Amino acid sequence: MCLDDLPLELILLILFYLDIRPASIAKLYEEPSITSDLTHQPLKNFSQTCSRCRSLSSPYLFRYSTVQYHGSVLQRSDVGESHGLVPLYTKVQDFLQFVIKQDLSHRVQSLVISTTHDVEVDTPLVLAGHPGRELGDLWTSIFSVVQPYAITISAPPSTLAFLTSCVIDRSDEWAFKMHCQTLQLQISASISRINYPKPQQTNKLFQIVPWAHCILNEGSSIQVYNTYQYDAMVQPSVLSKFLLRDATLRLLTSLCSFDYVAIFPLSGQLDTLLSFLFILPNLQRVTMQLAPQKQNRILEDASRVQRSLHSDLWMELETAFFLIAVDLVHKSYCSINELICYDYQQEALWETLSRGGNLMSQHWQTIENGHWKRIDTS
Repeated sequence: MCLDDLPLELILLILFYLDIRPASIAKLYEEPSITSDLTHQPLKNFSQTCSRCRSLSSPYLFRYSTVQYHGSVLQRSDVGESHGLVPLYTKVQDFLQFVIKQDLSHRVQSLVISTTHDVEVDTPLVLAGHPGRELGDLWTSIFSVVQPYAITISAPPSTLAFLTSCVIDRSDEWAFKMHCQTLQLQISASISRINYPKPQQTNKLFQIVPWAHCILNEGSSIQVYNTYQYDAMVQPSVLSKFLLRDATLRLLTSLCSFDYVAIFPLSGQLDTLLSFLFILPNLQRVTMQLAPQKQNRILEDASRVQRSLHSDLWMELETAFFLIAVDLVHKSYCSINELICYDYQQEALWETLSRGGNLMSQHWQTIENGHWKRIDTS
């Protein structure tokens, strides 16, 4: 029996299993890396077998769309206002023209923008709100064509800051050696095509539509533990002290959940994260993952651990989670009423996290290991 002879129900079932999400979405909670998402595309391969398969797969083929630009670092004299990201912008525009020509606007549910290009600037700060003429309408042009339920960016920290109109401090970037961070923004699952919010006339991604959920994966900080006085280093991150001064972010009233993923982040970075979360007026749920996942063998990689002491890594993790617990317990004015710590899925980490976990359990209701809800005292 050939594929054409199969009943429609079986072919649709095959499509269901072939319609996989790209790695940049499916592996959001793993250590981020910028690798090609285009090497494994079973649904696309299926659609190329015959006209019938193409017709049946067409509604699903572009649900998870990806635009990639793997460019090299340009000389500072060549980058101009756009910091060398014009090829990425051109790829986005080509994608949008294709969507319009093929009438696919209503098919695209998620858009991933991935780039290896690291913007080069002369100052230690990547400035916000100055994307240059060539990139000035990047987000408005995207939202004028498609209505994505999620936007994902995988890029080096400086590029991520540039694309999101944030400011990061690059002074200690050399010590962290972070090659990729991932940010995903999602609108509420209750929003349909009919009531999709009208995009704002702004090129600030955080403000263009009312985002409900944010996932930020900042990757590994293990390299910084090789430096003298590592605890004084400032991580390159869109969650910087400058972000806290940006009054426009106080308009993020729609954000109700935030997931933060990192590997051995410094406790100072967690303090900055909490300061940001506490100014979000309607944030209800926070999810954390601060240790490498069980399948991650980073601690066995001598080239990455180098001179880092394992005791420093675990001590910083214990301190960071305890500080989270202290802040959530004692700052009762904040709107956060639920905390999930994925690290509790690893039994080996229970003792390390016990100080913070015990404090949470004393003041909040324990739903299960690593999951707490604030006790309603009203």
